[in-house]
Amino acid sequence: MFKEASRLAGKIDPDNPETIKRHREAVAKEIGEDVKMVDEELTRAARVFQLLDHSKTVALMLGDGLVPSNSGEGYLGRLVMRRAMRVAKLLKSDIRFYELVQEQVSFWGEDFPQLVKNKDYILDVVENEQIKFEELYSKVPSIASTLSKKGVSADDLIQIYDSNGIPPDMLSEELKNRGIEIQVPDNFYALVARRHQSAPIKGKEKAKLPAEVIKEVRGLQSTEKLYYQDQYQREFEGRVIKVIKGKYVVLDRTTFYPEGGGQIGDKGTLYLPEGEVKVIDTQKVGDVIVHTLDREISAQEGTSVKGVIDWESRFRTMRHHTVTHVILASAKKLLGEHVWQAGAEKTPEKGRLDITHHKMLTVDQVREIEAMSNHVINDCRDVKAIHLSRTEAETKYGDSIYEGGVPNTPTVRLLEIKGWDVEGCGGTHVRNTSEIGGVKIIKAEKIQDGVIRLEYVAGDRVSEYADKLEESLNKVADMIETTPEQLEGRMSRLIEERAKLETSLQEYRRMYIKEITEKTEPEKIGDINLYIFTPIDQEITKDVMKYFTSRKRSVALAILGNRVEIASSTDVDLQNVISELRKAGAKGGGKGTFASFSIKESGSVVDVIRKSFK
Repeated sequence: MFKEASRLAGKIDPDNPETIKRHREAVAKEIGEDVKMVDEELTRAARVFQLLDHSKTVALMLGDGLVPSNSGEGYLGRLVMRRAMRVAKLLKSDIRFYELVQEQVSFWGEDFPQLVKNKDYILDVVENEQIKFEELYSKVPSIASTLSKKGVSADDLIQIYDSNGIPPDMLSEELKNRGIEIQVPDNFYALVARRHQSAPIKGKEKAKLPAEVIKEVRGLQSTEKLYYQDQYQREFEGRVIKVIKGKYVVLDRTTFYPEGGGQIGDKGTLYLPEGEVKVIDTQKVGDVIVHTLDREISAQEGTSVKGVIDWESRFRTMRHHTVTHVILASAKKLLGEHVWQAGAEKTPEKGRLDITHHKMLTVDQVREIEAMSNHVINDCRDVKAIHLSRTEAETKYGDSIYEGGVPNTPTVRLLEIKGWDVEGCGGTHVRNTSEIGGVKIIKAEKIQDGVIRLEYVAGDRVSEYADKLEESLNKVADMIETTPEQLEGRMSRLIEERAKLETSLQEYRRMYIKEITEKTEPEKIGDINLYIFTPIDQEITKDVMKYFTSRKRSVALAILGNRVEIASSTDVDLQNVISELRKAGAKGGGKGTFASFSIKESGSVVDVIRKSFK
């Protein structure tokens, strides 16, 4: 059968299901067997080969550093994994996809060294995705129930797969059990993949300068960038090239760093013959640097100017920028080479780094990244910028130098932290890691599937952060009348005391509910039993109402100050009560067997309810 199937396979068009049907018929005819039996055997064989192919593909994708996500190539990787896991289910195999990938890593490891190198990461990702896939099964019945109430289109199936990851055949099977047949497109996964072949194109960043300023700046001579000659230079002298709209100044040279690469633009002061003026932002248009002022000036072209940057702000930003490189390298070394910079921001207040990783970091991992980074800081490693041709840089260091993006220049500027990291960067940095002073990661969170955000402070900002924490601790200690040193022990005792109080409170609640339910006699209104009671909190209200309305033809009325809540058994409709209460001026509403209203006088509400049932 397989021999004939292989010989005739050239006539199959994967996008045309009819050719597969004709192939099965041709094979059955050649070997003289039943078409149904041939189709079942070849389908099972195809699934086995599909599972082997997909497990190898997944191993290689993850070995190359792919991180599963909901967009781009990360989505395609997840799609392949989920298809393979579903095929394993269809084969009724008890083998886990994790085991198959593990076998593939062992088998191909000699030919593809990255598989062995990244083995732990590969298997951890597959195990994590396997757990997520298993969780999908619990969602199928509820989603199928929703779909059974309306028609199901191919777009619906794709949307459900995108948002929940549920394969269409699982839904089809569940809906079939409910007597509903749906048509799954034969090229379903191709349709899904087409939507996610590439990451969505990002919209253009909003320009920080007015359009007319950008237009006038283009074509001006390039600004001499003094901050690259000496990143510690605080002041300089230059001359005015152009003043636009009175508040935007271009100089022939500057040590003001323009915003870029996640680093904010410098602030400072310009000293002119007409007086000093504040620089509130620095931007770049092409190779021209524009200084934004806090007021208009009248300086002419050629006017001499002295500039002084806000050094405290610049130095803090330099610390946060350099430590960003340190932390990124720490994360790579701890978590694996799949870690990639997905975004970053460096300001005087703090630093932020977004990294690609398949699951949230543990507390221990965050602490380890912090500890590794502080070790590099304390090791006093030199930090220097080097310039190489792109070819030389890529040959020597690989494409990991482009963490912050690929520059459109024949040469690249690399930042080297001795023995730790080399990465392309155009920002300003300290000369030695010891100048960072220290770093504290203050926050770690998952901001989207496959991306983890780290926020941190460095240098004197660490002590400021510690001061705020100390202030908070002191406030909490004062609240519970203890000292910060004794806070942990005092909190432990308070938690124990609270647990005991909760137990006592629940017992009192049970006693109170028992008292209400036993002592409250129903008021007969026709065949309706009306129970009126006054609870002390919402929890008791729910429990008592549930008790009373479990009986037939019953209505429970809870009066809580200027608010009333009404509930009924399933055989009593409150719609007429709700209408009458609204007519009487009560504010609120409800439907079916529950309603809630605010009132002025409880007695009048009870009268309205009585009349509505008569």
